[in-house]
Amino acid sequence: MRCLIPLLLVTAACNFDFEKQSHVSKLRVLAVRADPPQVVLVPGQPVPTVELTALAVGRGGEPVEVEFSLCKTVGLPAADLDCPGADGISLPASSSTSALLDLNHLEVPGDLPEVIPLAIGFEAASGGQRLHGFAAYDVRTSADSSPARNPAIQALECDGARVPENGNGWVHAGTTVSLKPLSDSSEVTFSFYSTAGEIDSLRATAKDPAVDWKAPAEPGPVQLWIVARDGR
Repeated sequence: MRCLIPLLLVTAACNFDFEKQSHVSKLRVLAVRADPPQVVLVPGQPVPTVELTALAVGRGGEPVEVEFSLCKTVGLPAADLDCPGADGISLPASSSTSALLDLNHLEVPGDLPEVIPLAIGFEAASGGQRLHGFAAYDVRTSADSSPARNPAIQALECDGARVPENGNGWVHAGTTVSLKPLSDSSEVTFSFYSTAGEIDSLRATAKDPAVDWKAPAEPGPVQLWIVARDGR
């Protein structure tokens, strides 16, 4: 899994009761990934098209569709900004949960700040539920610093044993195990989510990446997600 960009979530059109943030039981957008994670905007020079992909989870595994828009604002958007909608520019979809952001059509003045914080609005829909939120994407106008990259989770250890690369494994019902993701970045932070059981901490760092997960008392399938972010 790759590094993801910050989110601001707003619920809409359904009743979302409060629950533990690590517990996934309804429509959720856990993060949005950008590929590439950063571009440099230089007047007269082309920039690569950015693909935005939502890590979106439907209730009970139902399919999710996500619509993206580039908001007509810079910086942190107001929660009631109509984006997607009248305050946004719709982005073409590349899959049911992805869209393409092409910045080549923008007119670029010469006196831009070093970083332009773009606001990306999205709306996810699944099984009659809808969820509205925003993601931030920083566009640079200077290539002086090292470019951001998407770090990867190289492996996951469960009580010291490597989980197979396909992500499938099993533990005894009711037992507590230690989950330890291994990344190729020393600056990464991890967030943990599951459809059942108890995770003792939502977040961990590369220096201390392990969290405890207690499996549910009754046998059955459980999905877990680990999101990696590098802070940029």
